[in-house]
Amino acid sequence: MKQIFFSILLMLFVVGCNYNSRIEENEMKIIVWEISCVDELINHTHLKDQDTSKKYTAQRDSLYQKIFAMHNTTADKFYKTFSYYEENPIQFKLLLDSALAYGIRQRSNVIQTVKETIPTQPIQTTGTTTKDSLRKLTLKRNKALE
Repeated sequence: MKQIFFSILLMLFVVGCNYNSRIEENEMKIIVWEISCVDELINHTHLKDQDTSKKYTAQRDSLYQKIFAMHNTTADKFYKTFSYYEENPIQFKLLLDSALAYGIRQRSNVIQTVKETIPTQPIQTTGTTTKDSLRKLTLKRNKALE
């Protein structure tokens, strides 16, 4: 009886330690989204420059570290969690789907914020008239031709 109890206790301890070494799913989806944005930024801004890939790798790694620091995690913990998800395809698909949904919500929020800050009516000037130099030239040319 004691052996069974200790076996169960040991299994709970191992599972508990393993669980704490992973990043929570909600936090992981945000990190995955932000990392994919960094990858797109690097790919888009340095598409033509293949010669200096070391420079861009360093820039990418620097941005990754900033993301990890913002979420109070480490690269090692992220990659361990990512490996866990890769080994579990159903959970991995759910993670990627939720990261995509998060990104779409973020994009919608940004668009809504921009719509709220841009005036809906055109800005009208009051009392200011500008001289139309092209019209003046056309009138001069017409007078000269007469």
